[in-house]
Amino acid sequence: MALPWALLLLGEVLAQDAAAQGCFLPPAGESQPFAVPRRWENPQRRSRRSSVFPNISIAANAVDGNRDGVWHRGSCARTLTEREPWWSVDLGGRRAAVAVAAQNRQDCRWRWLRRAQVHGGDAPAERGRDNTLCGTITDAGPGTLSTVCCHGLPGRYVSVLIPGREDALVLCEAEVVLQGCFPVPGAPNVARGRAVAQSSTLNTGSLAADAVDGSGDADWERGSCAHTGKDLEPWWRVDLGRRHAVYAVTVTNRRDCCWDSLLGAQVHVGDSLADRGKRNAV
Repeated sequence: MALPWALLLLGEVLAQDAAAQGCFLPPAGESQPFAVPRRWENPQRRSRRSSVFPNISIAANAVDGNRDGVWHRGSCARTLTEREPWWSVDLGGRRAAVAVAAQNRQDCRWRWLRRAQVHGGDAPAERGRDNTLCGTITDAGPGTLSTVCCHGLPGRYVSVLIPGREDALVLCEAEVVLQGCFPVPGAPNVARGRAVAQSSTLNTGSLAADAVDGSGDADWERGSCAHTGKDLEPWWRVDLGRRHAVYAVTVTNRRDCCWDSLLGAQVHVGDSLADRGKRNAV
């Protein structure tokens, strides 16, 4: 497993039986997704987007609990045509997102949602692209409900954005589901104490093994953080000893300074050491 990180502080890998890792979205009406506001909440405070298309396309339409994909009936959010449009919802606190479902428009212009990305994390609204990538919508068709499984991705904000092109973003519903496939309680940290390596070592207080010593201390000066030098595509990896079904990788970031060096880091899991592990699945 290779991680092209400028700074790694603590990595915990939780493994469980693969049969327990299924992720699905309940049919409409069987359970209320968390992003749908309660009756006393104002959904317009909780949802934002990069621009406002006039009249009946406000951001809050994407969290009104209505999956109607016909735009003129007033339950779809839409941006203007622009470079990398986005939509975001504030969950009100840090949550673990199991899945995000995006209801596509069904009457026309449904192709706009293709290749849209779903991100989750603690960076708000317009900085949503800095958050962890949950997945990409690849099955968008007329009126489709595209489900992206996030496997417990933590964060306060969930964003849907179209990367790298000029287009409009249309969401007729965005549902964030918090139940369905959480880690099994007490799942072991199979990384702790295992053989580790990293691309370089800053000093004797920054060993690769510090990231699997069982300590979550995020102050680098206290000696429980792994730290590389300033390499081209720095990496850290752990050998789990045998094949595991990896449910989650938990990383504690540095808190005293320099925390932004971890933004954009990738986690790869697989059986290959080639190309620093980058050939493994991300």
